[in-house]
Amino acid sequence: ALISSSGMMQPLFMTSFLIDAFLAQHDFFGAKTIIFGSASSKTAFGTAALLKANRPSRNDYTVIGLTSTANLEFVKSLDCYDVVVDYASVSRLGNDAKTVYVDMSGNIRVRKFVHVHFGENLVYSSWVGVTHWTKLGLGIQLPGPEPVLFFAPTEFQNRMDELGDDVFNRQFHAAWCQI
Repeated sequence: ALISSSGMMQPLFMTSFLIDAFLAQHDFFGAKTIIFGSASSKTAFGTAALLKANRPSRNDYTVIGLTSTANLEFVKSLDCYDVVVDYASVSRLGNDAKTVYVDMSGNIRVRKFVHVHFGENLVYSSWVGVTHWTKLGLGIQLPGPEPVLFFAPTEFQNRMDELGDDVFNRQFHAAWCQI
C-alpha cells in the first residue's frame, strides 16, 4: 500500500481525502491538468494516489508532481503521478490545457514559475502547506488566479455538514482502504 496503515498517517491522509473531494466537488475547476508542488510530501502523494484511483469514474485528467532534483527518483517510484519533473523543468511542461495548482511547498519562486508558465490556463491555485515556509512570499502579485489557502478543518466541517457523520466516515474509510 502506498500509504502506511499506521495511525500516524491518518491525519495527513484526511487532508488528502479532503483535497480530492474538494477538487471533485468543483469538477476540477474545468481543468485537465492537476499539478502538485512538493510532490514528495505525504499529503501531495496521498491526494495524487486518490486522484489516480478515482480517475476511472471521473473525467480524464493528468496529475503532475513537481519536486526537487534530490527527490525526483523517489517521487517517480511512488507511481501515483502521471508525470514527475523537478522544479527547474516547469517551463518544459505543456501549458495549453486548463490547469489547477495545489502547492504543498509554499515556495513563492515555484508558485510564480507555475503562474507565469500556465498563464490564463491556470484556473485555480491553492496552497495547502508550507514545507518551504521561509520562501512563502505572501502579498506578491502573481498572474492568474489568486492562490487560496486550503484549510482542512474548514473543508472537513463543510463535508460533515453536507454528508453527515455516517456517510463521511464511510467515504473516508473506503478511501483509506483503497490506497
